[in-house]
Amino acid sequence: MPIYIKYLNRRLLVSFAVVLFVVISIVWLTQSLRFIELITSGSVDFLMFLKISSFLILPMAYVCIPIALFLALIITVHNLNADHEIEILKCSGLSDVQIFKGFVAILTGVMLVHFIVSLYLLPNSYRYFKEMQHLIKDQFIFSAFEEGVFNTQNSNITVYIDKKVSQNEFTGIFIYDFRNSNKPITITASSGKLYKTDNGISFILMDGTKQLDDNESGNISLAFFSSYKFNLLNEQEDKERYIDVNEMFLSDLLEREGKTEHQIKTHIVIAMQRISWPLLNLVLSIVVCSIMFKSVSKRQLAFKQELKAGVASICLITGLLLLNQLALKHFDYIYYSIVLIFISVIAGIVGLIRYK
Repeated sequence: MPIYIKYLNRRLLVSFAVVLFVVISIVWLTQSLRFIELITSGSVDFLMFLKISSFLILPMAYVCIPIALFLALIITVHNLNADHEIEILKCSGLSDVQIFKGFVAILTGVMLVHFIVSLYLLPNSYRYFKEMQHLIKDQFIFSAFEEGVFNTQNSNITVYIDKKVSQNEFTGIFIYDFRNSNKPITITASSGKLYKTDNGISFILMDGTKQLDDNESGNISLAFFSSYKFNLLNEQEDKERYIDVNEMFLSDLLEREGKTEHQIKTHIVIAMQRISWPLLNLVLSIVVCSIMFKSVSKRQLAFKQELKAGVASICLITGLLLLNQLALKHFDYIYYSIVLIFISVIAGIVGLIRYK
């Protein structure tokens, strides 16, 4: 292996490791704050908190790896350009494609590790997290409601809280219950308290309205109440656990038996995300290098070059995420995400070959 390839691989690996550690640490700290109340309330000890939050590291890594890699690549190439090392390599007779080969080993390794995380480690880690969450479900529900956020429980109850007065007391409550898809219920209340009862977990709601939509007959009924008990989680639901799509392996997502047409399409989109997100590592790398390898002598022009690489990468990430979200509602958008990846790779390769 040529010396310059070892050198480039080492520079990129160090930058990637540092950036990934920083990004995951920041995300982990922000997400872990959601569970701090479990400790302060005495519901969970510190070791249990660390155990629960540690299961979030791999799901965070799954999301953060492509972002960390493209940031590390920009930093690495910027430093190489600043020290005129790219220019020296070109003067020695190396083309942009040959210089890019110096990063291929790390890029391929990161992509393969990301595939392992995406297809195997992510479902396992998320499954362990959900199981731990289910074990402390009563305590977790009390602290899971966040102000100004639509909180989803059991995939079919959405709760919005305007203000959290205490651990179990809230004001400005909105509840959408679609456990019965034919008769969804919408509830609003000025205030309410959350209680653990023998029958499960219930909301005692004060001064509000309850709207029942009968999709079969098309009728809508509206009732006003001064006090109303809403069962957020009954005893049977407490014993059962909803299987999240993040817990499913690729084979589970592609399995068609026992699923509705909507579920089949949704799971195919999720499976596509599991494959396309690791591929993004290589795609972003080609795009960034094709832009930043262009020889620039002036520092201001070099900055514009880096800005172009950053904007192109952000647009690619945003576009892929947007198309994946649209595909969940309109399945045909999944083909556009494939086209986006293909066009980006072709454009990046042409850029590498074009600039001598």
